Amino acid sequence: MVCSQCKEKKTVFICSGCGVPLCSECVNYSVYGTGCGNINPLYLCPVCFDDPDVNQCNPG
Repeated sequence: MVCSQCKEKKTVFICSGCGVPLCSECVNYSVYGTGCGNINPLYLCPVCFDDPDVNQCNPG
């Protein structure tokens, strides 16, 4: 599968917000906590990274 952003590189991640394929250069990283001491990674496309409803660590 090819990255949905650059349309050149091989997909390595799937956006945690909308499910589009992303390569290692186009992915944005964030984290979220579950409230019980767990911190989980988020792999986000640029749109979801800037969306405070999806990425609560980035207020927009």
